[in-house]
Amino acid sequence: MEYKYKGFTIKKRTDNRHEARKTINHNRISIYGKTILQCKENIDKYLSKPQENKQGTKFYDWIDFWFKKYKNELKQNSKESILYLIKNHIKPNIPNLELKNIAPSIINDCIEKCPTSNTKEKCSVYLYDIMAYAFREGKLKKDITLSIKKYKHIKQEGHALTAIQRKALIEESIKNKDYYIFIFYLFSGARKMEALNFQYSDILENNVMRLPGTKTYKSDRIIPQFKMLKDILQKIGTGTGKVFNLAEVTIKRRLHKLRDKLGFHFTIKDLRTTFGTMCAEIGIADDVIAKWMGHTSTTTTKKYYVKVLSAFEITQTQLFDANFDPKI
Repeated sequence: MEYKYKGFTIKKRTDNRHEARKTINHNRISIYGKTILQCKENIDKYLSKPQENKQGTKFYDWIDFWFKKYKNELKQNSKESILYLIKNHIKPNIPNLELKNIAPSIINDCIEKCPTSNTKEKCSVYLYDIMAYAFREGKLKKDITLSIKKYKHIKQEGHALTAIQRKALIEESIKNKDYYIFIFYLFSGARKMEALNFQYSDILENNVMRLPGTKTYKSDRIIPQFKMLKDILQKIGTGTGKVFNLAEVTIKRRLHKLRDKLGFHFTIKDLRTTFGTMCAEIGIADDVIAKWMGHTSTTTTKKYYVKVLSAFEITQTQLFDANFDPKI
Protein backbone atom coordinates (compact mmCIF):
# COMPACT_ATOMS: atom_id res chain seq x y z
CA MET A 1 0.00 0.00 0.00
CA GLU A 2 1.24 3.54 -0.83
CA TYR A 3 0.95 6.62 1.35
CA LYS A 4 1.31 10.25 0.22
CA TYR A 5 2.92 12.75 2.51
CA LYS A 6 4.10 16.26 1.53
CA GLY A 7 4.80 15.22 -2.04
CA PHE A 8 6.57 12.01 -1.08
CA THR A 9 5.31 8.53 -1.86
CA ILE A 10 5.83 6.11 1.06
CA LYS A 11 6.06 2.36 0.39
CA LYS A 12 6.97 -0.63 2.50
CA ARG A 13 10.12 -2.38 1.33
CA THR A 14 10.83 -6.10 1.27
CA ASP A 15 13.18 -5.65 4.24
CA ASN A 16 10.18 -4.30 6.23
CA ARG A 17 11.56 -0.75 6.26
CA HIS A 18 9.53 2.10 4.77
CA GLU A 19 10.91 4.30 1.99
CA ALA A 20 9.67 7.74 0.96
CA ARG A 21 10.52 8.84 -2.58
CA LYS A 22 10.27 12.12 -4.44
CA THR A 23 11.96 13.49 -7.60
CA ILE A 24 13.36 17.02 -7.30
CA ASN A 25 15.10 18.66 -10.28
CA HIS A 26 15.59 15.26 -11.95
CA ASN A 27 17.15 13.81 -8.76
CA ARG A 28 15.40 11.07 -6.82
CA ILE A 29 15.27 11.71 -3.08
CA SER A 30 14.88 8.64 -0.82
CA ILE A 31 14.12 8.84 2.91
CA TYR A 32 13.84 5.77 5.14
CA GLY A 33 12.18 4.81 8.40
CA LYS A 34 11.31 1.68 10.33
CA THR A 35 7.64 2.72 10.41
CA ILE A 36 5.40 5.05 8.42
CA LEU A 37 5.43 7.48 11.34
CA GLN A 38 9.22 7.50 11.49
CA CYS A 39 9.35 8.00 7.73
CA LYS A 40 7.09 11.07 8.07
CA GLU A 41 9.27 12.44 10.87
CA ASN A 42 12.37 12.03 8.70
CA ILE A 43 10.59 13.78 5.82
CA ASP A 44 9.85 16.72 8.13
CA LYS A 45 13.50 16.84 9.20
CA TYR A 46 14.62 16.80 5.58
CA LEU A 47 12.22 19.58 4.57
CA SER A 48 13.34 21.71 7.51
CA LYS A 49 16.94 21.78 6.24
CA PRO A 50 18.15 24.83 4.22
CA GLN A 51 17.39 24.53 0.53
CA GLU A 52 21.03 24.44 -0.52
CA ASN A 53 21.54 21.18 1.39
CA LYS A 54 18.79 19.45 -0.56
CA GLN A 55 20.26 20.00 -3.99
CA GLY A 56 23.72 19.78 -5.44
CA THR A 57 25.66 22.85 -6.55
CA LYS A 58 24.29 24.38 -9.72
CA PHE A 59 26.67 24.88 -12.63
CA TYR A 60 26.26 28.67 -12.83
CA ASP A 61 26.78 29.04 -9.08
CA TRP A 62 29.98 27.04 -9.33
CA ILE A 63 31.24 29.19 -12.23
CA ASP A 64 30.67 32.32 -10.13
CA PHE A 65 32.46 30.75 -7.16
CA TRP A 66 35.36 29.56 -9.36
CA PHE A 67 35.80 33.02 -10.88
CA LYS A 68 35.79 34.84 -7.54
CA LYS A 69 38.12 32.39 -5.80
CA TYR A 70 40.61 31.39 -8.48
CA LYS A 71 40.73 34.35 -10.87
CA ASN A 72 40.96 37.14 -8.34
CA GLU A 73 44.68 37.75 -9.02
CA LEU A 74 44.15 38.50 -12.70
CA LYS A 75 44.20 42.01 -14.06
CA GLN A 76 40.93 43.74 -14.86
CA ASN A 77 41.27 43.25 -18.62
CA SER A 78 41.72 39.49 -18.22
CA LYS A 79 38.79 39.31 -15.79
CA GLU A 80 36.55 41.16 -18.23
CA SER A 81 37.65 38.82 -21.03
CA ILE A 82 36.69 35.74 -18.98
CA LEU A 83 33.36 37.26 -17.92
CA TYR A 84 32.61 38.07 -21.56
CA LEU A 85 33.21 34.44 -22.57
CA ILE A 86 31.08 33.15 -19.69
CA LYS A 87 28.21 35.50 -20.50
CA ASN A 88 28.21 35.14 -24.28
CA HIS A 89 29.55 31.66 -25.02
CA ILE A 90 29.46 29.39 -21.96
CA LYS A 91 26.20 30.06 -20.12
CA PRO A 92 24.10 30.41 -23.31
CA ASN A 93 25.31 26.97 -24.47
CA ILE A 94 25.30 25.01 -21.20
CA PRO A 95 22.07 24.64 -19.14
CA ASN A 96 22.16 25.44 -15.43
CA LEU A 97 22.04 21.82 -14.32
CA GLU A 98 23.48 20.47 -11.13
CA LEU A 99 27.24 20.38 -11.45
CA LYS A 100 27.31 16.58 -11.23
CA ASN A 101 24.98 16.35 -14.24
CA ILE A 102 27.27 18.32 -16.55
CA ALA A 103 28.57 15.61 -18.88
CA PRO A 104 31.71 15.98 -21.03
CA SER A 105 29.50 15.85 -24.14
CA ILE A 106 27.68 19.00 -22.97
CA ILE A 107 30.98 20.83 -22.51
CA ASN A 108 32.43 19.65 -25.82
CA ASP A 109 29.23 20.72 -27.59
CA CYS A 110 29.54 24.18 -26.04
CA ILE A 111 33.13 24.48 -27.28
CA GLU A 112 32.10 23.48 -30.81
CA LYS A 113 29.40 26.17 -30.85
CA CYS A 114 31.95 28.96 -30.30
CA PRO A 115 32.19 31.10 -33.45
CA THR A 116 36.00 31.32 -33.87
CA SER A 117 38.95 29.05 -33.23
CA ASN A 118 40.41 31.56 -30.77
CA THR A 119 37.15 31.58 -28.78
CA LYS A 120 37.00 27.78 -28.91
CA GLU A 121 40.47 27.53 -27.39
CA LYS A 122 39.75 30.03 -24.61
CA CYS A 123 36.43 28.41 -23.70
CA SER A 124 38.00 24.95 -23.65
CA VAL A 125 40.77 26.20 -21.33
CA TYR A 126 38.36 27.84 -18.88
CA LEU A 127 35.80 25.01 -18.93
CA TYR A 128 38.60 22.53 -18.27
CA ASP A 129 39.75 24.66 -15.34
CA ILE A 130 36.20 25.04 -13.99
CA MET A 131 35.58 21.30 -13.95
CA ALA A 132 39.08 20.44 -12.72
CA TYR A 133 38.61 22.61 -9.63
CA ALA A 134 35.15 21.12 -9.11
CA PHE A 135 36.76 17.67 -8.89
CA ARG A 136 39.53 18.89 -6.57
CA GLU A 137 37.01 20.57 -4.29
CA GLY A 138 35.01 17.34 -4.02
CA LYS A 139 32.02 18.65 -5.98
CA LEU A 140 32.44 15.84 -8.51
CA LYS A 141 33.11 12.19 -7.82
CA LYS A 142 34.70 11.70 -11.24
CA ASP A 143 37.29 13.79 -13.05
CA ILE A 144 35.53 14.51 -16.33
CA THR A 145 38.35 16.71 -17.64
CA LEU A 146 39.86 13.55 -19.12
CA SER A 147 37.01 13.59 -21.66
CA ILE A 148 37.02 17.32 -22.42
CA LYS A 149 38.45 18.05 -25.86
CA LYS A 150 41.25 20.59 -25.72
CA TYR A 151 40.95 22.92 -28.68
CA LYS A 152 44.18 24.40 -30.04
CA HIS A 153 43.97 27.71 -31.85
CA ILE A 154 46.62 28.13 -34.52
CA LYS A 155 48.11 31.55 -33.98
CA GLN A 156 48.57 33.78 -36.95
CA GLU A 157 52.13 34.94 -37.07
CA GLY A 158 52.67 38.65 -37.47
CA HIS A 159 54.89 39.99 -40.21
CA ALA A 160 57.67 42.50 -39.75
CA LEU A 161 57.66 45.80 -41.59
CA THR A 162 60.51 46.35 -44.02
CA ALA A 163 63.09 49.05 -43.35
CA ILE A 164 61.39 51.31 -45.92
CA GLN A 165 57.97 50.76 -44.33
CA ARG A 166 59.36 51.46 -40.85
CA LYS A 167 60.85 54.73 -42.04
CA ALA A 168 57.59 55.77 -43.69
CA LEU A 169 55.63 54.90 -40.55
CA ILE A 170 57.94 56.92 -38.31
CA GLU A 171 57.99 59.95 -40.63
CA GLU A 172 54.20 60.04 -40.93
CA SER A 173 53.48 59.35 -37.25
CA ILE A 174 55.95 61.91 -35.89
CA LYS A 175 54.04 64.71 -37.68
CA ASN A 176 50.74 64.08 -35.88
CA LYS A 177 50.30 63.47 -32.15
CA ASP A 178 47.27 61.28 -32.95
CA TYR A 179 49.73 58.74 -34.30
CA TYR A 180 52.34 58.88 -31.52
CA ILE A 181 51.00 55.68 -30.02
CA PHE A 182 52.04 53.72 -33.13
CA ILE A 183 55.64 54.79 -32.65
CA PHE A 184 55.26 53.68 -29.05
CA TYR A 185 54.11 50.25 -30.25
CA LEU A 186 56.98 50.02 -32.73
CA PHE A 187 59.74 50.86 -30.26
CA SER A 188 58.39 49.15 -27.14
CA GLY A 189 57.01 45.85 -28.44
CA ALA A 190 53.90 46.52 -26.34
CA ARG A 191 50.70 44.58 -26.83
CA LYS A 192 47.62 46.61 -27.73
CA MET A 193 46.21 46.91 -24.20
CA GLU A 194 49.64 47.36 -22.60
CA ALA A 195 50.03 50.68 -24.40
CA LEU A 196 46.44 51.73 -23.65
CA ASN A 197 46.98 50.98 -19.94
CA PHE A 198 50.41 52.68 -19.83
CA GLN A 199 50.37 55.50 -17.26
CA TYR A 200 52.59 58.47 -16.44
CA SER A 201 53.50 56.74 -13.19
CA ASP A 202 54.99 53.91 -15.30
CA ILE A 203 57.68 56.29 -16.58
CA LEU A 204 60.42 55.53 -14.06
CA GLU A 205 63.82 56.96 -13.22
CA ASN A 206 67.12 55.71 -14.65
CA ASN A 207 65.75 55.74 -18.21
CA VAL A 208 63.45 52.77 -17.75
CA MET A 209 59.69 52.33 -17.82
CA ARG A 210 57.16 49.74 -16.76
CA LEU A 211 54.81 48.09 -19.23
CA PRO A 212 51.65 46.92 -17.45
CA GLY A 213 51.12 43.26 -18.37
CA THR A 214 47.66 42.26 -19.52
CA LYS A 215 47.29 39.02 -17.54
CA THR A 216 48.52 39.05 -13.92
CA TYR A 217 50.27 41.68 -11.86
CA LYS A 218 53.42 39.58 -12.12
CA SER A 219 53.37 40.04 -15.90
CA ASP A 220 54.41 43.70 -15.64
CA ARG A 221 57.88 44.20 -17.08
CA ILE A 222 60.59 46.83 -17.11
CA ILE A 223 62.10 47.94 -20.43
CA PRO A 224 64.55 50.72 -21.38
CA GLN A 225 63.34 54.10 -22.53
CA PHE A 226 64.80 53.84 -26.01
CA LYS A 227 65.56 57.16 -27.64
CA MET A 228 62.44 57.13 -29.85
CA LEU A 229 60.27 56.33 -26.83
CA LYS A 230 61.86 59.09 -24.78
CA ASP A 231 61.36 61.60 -27.62
CA ILE A 232 57.68 60.68 -27.98
CA LEU A 233 57.05 60.86 -24.23
CA GLN A 234 58.73 64.27 -24.06
CA LYS A 235 56.53 65.54 -26.91
CA ILE A 236 53.43 64.28 -25.09
CA GLY A 237 54.50 66.03 -21.89
CA THR A 238 53.79 65.31 -18.25
CA GLY A 239 50.48 64.50 -16.66
CA THR A 240 48.57 62.00 -14.55
CA GLY A 241 46.63 58.86 -15.37
CA LYS A 242 46.96 57.16 -18.74
CA VAL A 243 49.49 58.49 -21.24
CA PHE A 244 47.35 57.42 -24.21
CA ASN A 245 43.84 57.98 -22.93
CA LEU A 246 42.19 56.32 -25.91
CA ALA A 247 39.43 53.79 -26.47
CA GLU A 248 40.08 50.67 -28.55
CA VAL A 249 37.67 51.85 -31.22
CA THR A 250 39.65 55.10 -31.53
CA ILE A 251 42.85 53.13 -32.06
CA LYS A 252 41.17 51.13 -34.83
CA ARG A 253 39.99 54.29 -36.62
CA ARG A 254 43.41 55.92 -36.43
CA LEU A 255 45.10 52.72 -37.60
CA HIS A 256 42.86 52.66 -40.70
CA LYS A 257 43.67 56.30 -41.46
CA LEU A 258 47.40 55.76 -41.01
CA ARG A 259 47.40 52.71 -43.27
CA ASP A 260 45.54 54.67 -45.95
CA LYS A 261 48.17 57.43 -45.76
CA LEU A 262 51.09 54.98 -45.93
CA GLY A 263 49.64 52.75 -48.60
CA PHE A 264 50.42 49.41 -46.98
CA HIS A 265 48.65 47.13 -44.51
CA PHE A 266 49.88 46.34 -40.99
CA THR A 267 48.43 45.55 -37.59
CA ILE A 268 49.45 46.43 -34.05
CA LYS A 269 50.71 42.88 -33.69
CA ASP A 270 52.89 43.48 -36.76
CA LEU A 271 54.47 46.44 -34.96
CA ARG A 272 55.25 44.16 -32.00
CA THR A 273 56.73 41.61 -34.41
CA THR A 274 58.77 44.36 -36.05
CA PHE A 275 60.18 45.38 -32.66
CA GLY A 276 61.39 41.82 -32.04
CA THR A 277 62.82 41.61 -35.54
CA MET A 278 64.67 44.95 -35.23
CA CYS A 279 66.21 43.77 -31.96
CA ALA A 280 67.37 40.54 -33.61
CA GLU A 281 68.74 42.33 -36.68
CA ILE A 282 71.12 44.44 -34.62
CA GLY A 283 72.25 41.50 -32.49
CA ILE A 284 70.34 41.90 -29.21
CA ALA A 285 70.63 38.64 -27.23
CA ASP A 286 67.64 36.28 -27.50
CA ASP A 287 67.00 36.21 -23.75
CA VAL A 288 67.03 40.01 -23.59
CA ILE A 289 64.56 40.28 -26.47
CA ALA A 290 62.30 37.75 -24.73
CA LYS A 291 62.51 39.74 -21.47
CA TRP A 292 61.66 43.03 -23.18
CA MET A 293 58.70 41.40 -24.96
CA GLY A 294 57.38 39.73 -21.83
CA HIS A 295 58.04 36.12 -22.86
CA THR A 296 59.09 33.47 -20.36
CA SER A 297 60.86 31.56 -23.12
CA THR A 298 62.92 32.56 -26.14
CA THR A 299 61.04 29.88 -28.12
CA THR A 300 57.90 32.00 -28.42
CA THR A 301 59.97 35.06 -29.31
CA LYS A 302 61.81 33.28 -32.12
CA LYS A 303 58.74 31.47 -33.45
CA TYR A 304 56.26 34.32 -33.64
CA TYR A 305 58.07 37.64 -33.29
CA VAL A 306 61.48 37.44 -34.96
CA LYS A 307 61.35 37.49 -38.76
CA VAL A 308 65.02 37.59 -39.67
CA LEU A 309 67.39 34.99 -41.06
CA SER A 310 70.18 33.80 -38.79
CA ALA A 311 73.80 34.28 -39.89
CA PHE A 312 73.96 30.58 -40.71
CA GLU A 313 70.81 30.77 -42.84
CA ILE A 314 72.24 33.74 -44.73
CA THR A 315 75.42 31.81 -45.62
CA GLN A 316 73.30 28.82 -46.68
CA THR A 317 71.18 31.10 -48.87
CA GLN A 318 74.31 32.45 -50.52
CA LEU A 319 75.52 28.89 -51.10
CA PHE A 320 72.20 27.96 -52.70
CA ASP A 321 72.21 31.03 -54.97
CA ALA A 322 75.82 30.41 -56.02
CA ASN A 323 74.92 26.99 -57.37
CA PHE A 324 71.86 27.88 -59.37
CA ASP A 325 71.52 30.20 -62.32
CA PRO A 326 68.76 32.75 -61.43
CA LYS A 327 68.09 33.22 -65.17
CA ILE A 328 66.72 29.71 -65.52
